[in-house]
Amino acid sequence: MTKWAEKTFKTRADLMVRIMNLRWPHTERIVQGMLDSLKTYGKDSGKVMDVCCGNGRVSTHFALKGFTATGIDYSPAFIEDAKIKAEEHHVADKVDFIQGDVRDLDALLGDRVFDVVVNAWTSIGYTTWDDDAAVFRQARTHAMDDAVLFIVDTMHQGRASMNPRQMNYVDLGDMLMLETSNYDMLSSRIHTVWRFYRKSGDHLLYEDECEYDIRVYSLSELASLLHESGWHVESYYGSIVARQPMSPHTGMNIVAKAIK
Repeated sequence: MTKWAEKTFKTRADLMVRIMNLRWPHTERIVQGMLDSLKTYGKDSGKVMDVCCGNGRVSTHFALKGFTATGIDYSPAFIEDAKIKAEEHHVADKVDFIQGDVRDLDALLGDRVFDVVVNAWTSIGYTTWDDDAAVFRQARTHAMDDAVLFIVDTMHQGRASMNPRQMNYVDLGDMLMLETSNYDMLSSRIHTVWRFYRKSGDHLLYEDECEYDIRVYSLSELASLLHESGWHVESYYGSIVARQPMSPHTGMNIVAKAIK
């Protein structure tokens, strides 16, 4: 992994967990959107592979709906937090979490086979096209012939180019996080820096910062990558919840089927 990934996902993963925790309240609706799609394929139970699972919000919510799930993530801190949250939600017997690089899915998963594969919250593009293709190819190897793949809540080129330079802040209670993001249209990569400041009376004290540098795909590019990896895109949306059309103002949500 890159130097920035080592710090973001390992050295200061405690800071990133705080950001991921903000996503938990929205996850039930996202998972329900995927469940609604799965019903059209006759699936209302099964085994879920959660690729780049973070601290387990997708796996846990699938388990709450009767599925079993296996989450894989590079960050030891994310995995430990995922296990704690599974216990808190009383689904620890329905989920398991594996720490490791998703580029090594074959070695990490052994002979496990899944009915559903999920990749959520722009968890692709960390390195190269070939690496991403290899991840989804290995996911296909561990998927049933009628498996369904979801890529949900993901950035795409159209949206990134609408506002290539952004600055936002998030109040984390005892801390403030300032986010700056720059999208390079030539390389189609977004470089994001999260700077964390601890509140001290009327002052903000610099705590640390984490980075994020990823390739952003267009819909057609990602569809091509998936096809060469053994998946056929069947539908795409701006929201997996509302199934609204995808546009430069929305995220990218893809539903794909395994190619037999």
